[in-house]
Amino acid sequence: GLPRRSIARLISYELDENGDLTEAKKERLATFLEKRNFEKPTTQEINSLHKELELSKSQIHKQVSIIRDSHKEVSPEKRDIIKKWLIVNNFQSPDSNQVRMLMEKANIGRQQVYSFVSRLKDVKSVVTNDKIQTIESHIREHRLSSVNAAQISKWQSELNLSRKQTQDIVYRILNPPGEITDSKKDLIAERIKGASRVTNTILCELRDVTQLNTTQIRGVIRTLRQKNGKITPEKKKYIENWIVENVGLTSLQGKSALTIDWKHLVDHTNLSRAQVQRIVSNMKDDRGNLTEDKVQYLRDWIQENGNKKPIKDQVLQLQSELLLSRSQIHETVSRILDPGC
Repeated sequence: GLPRRSIARLISYELDENGDLTEAKKERLATFLEKRNFEKPTTQEINSLHKELELSKSQIHKQVSIIRDSHKEVSPEKRDIIKKWLIVNNFQSPDSNQVRMLMEKANIGRQQVYSFVSRLKDVKSVVTNDKIQTIESHIREHRLSSVNAAQISKWQSELNLSRKQTQDIVYRILNPPGEITDSKKDLIAERIKGASRVTNTILCELRDVTQLNTTQIRGVIRTLRQKNGKITPEKKKYIENWIVENVGLTSLQGKSALTIDWKHLVDHTNLSRAQVQRIVSNMKDDRGNLTEDKVQYLRDWIQENGNKKPIKDQVLQLQSELLLSRSQIHETVSRILDPGC
């Protein structure tokens, strides 16, 4: 009862034996796509890669899609296309045909469409210690090593949290942070040497070797790959003047900050993007009076929360309670957890 095309496709998949998709082969595909500006390869090129890499054509198509998807930039304009579509359609999830239409209209990948739709539909609420404790108690009591989607949805409903908030809490409980030492940094630096991309395979290896969680490993990698320059008063002044003249301080509070020409500021000052962003962030971050009482309050808070860094919603709550800036909270917490930093 199947059409001829479906039968032919099934036969093709049966005859198309999967090969060993190694990191070296993934790197080869990434390099191949990068040289041709991430354009979709032709049938002839797929056949050539099939022979060269000894992978099935379906493996090659799938890996090519993953690489091309991750390369495409989701600009504010592209996000606006998806947002307007969701508003018109009463925030209903798009079906496969509608996803394909949004992919073509916004020129982004399938996974990027799903990810952005999920974020727009995911309404956040306040994360309290009681909610975190409820989830942690359940995980510890049942000795869970992973949590399924049904349980995530149940917590969402019971605790009035968004899906992303619930997933973040679960991740932090199941993947507690380890101690970042110089020897672990050296191991990470050695493993990523020569790798153009940090794949899931590399992350899994580094988790096993270093006993750090994925967030910590990514943070170390970002630091290793940043070419930090020296922040001088002149460079800082240049950045501040450029922001005032080209963006405006009031615009920094909203999404207009996305119009900042980071590349220009990085090239002109010879600083890393992270350094430039930190300077800009401090411009819009109203710093309060950091007294010893407030530092002690943060010490007590950290101790009560199992010596863990506060997540985004908890930082906002601490800002409101202590009348401190976001950077002051982060800097003080880092000094408390790691006095040597």
